[in-house]
Amino acid sequence: MDIHQRRLKRNDAIGIHYPSVIKERALEKKLGKLNGYGHLEKVYQKVIGYSDVDFNGHLNNSRYVDYAMDCFPIENHRQFEVKAIEVNFINEALPGDTITLFRDVSESRENKIYIEGQKGESGNTVFKATVEISER
Repeated sequence: MDIHQRRLKRNDAIGIHYPSVIKERALEKKLGKLNGYGHLEKVYQKVIGYSDVDFNGHLNNSRYVDYAMDCFPIENHRQFEVKAIEVNFINEALPGDTITLFRDVSESRENKIYIEGQKGESGNTVFKATVEISER
């Protein structure tokens, strides 16, 4: 920002050099949208606090994994390990919002658990996740 002209400066004018764009993909396939398996059971509620938000004031998407992992009792974490997790962002959540976490274990015989976070009384979905597990 040019404080005298009150305008943004071009990157090359301030000496910032960004690394080249990486064109290699981490995954070869395109990921689709997640769908539940059919039966959601309420697990717990979480009020979004200061430590849950990013610099934009929204729920930090890295917290979705934490919330999903908290849908399992400690005994499950001792018995099973996570092989893969996939998360879809659906809607934003803000500090003070209450997120209700649901889980669907109807596909657990295939070692897959579905997790969904819904916002407060509106019931709007904030995120969806599938967790693939295996016995230790």
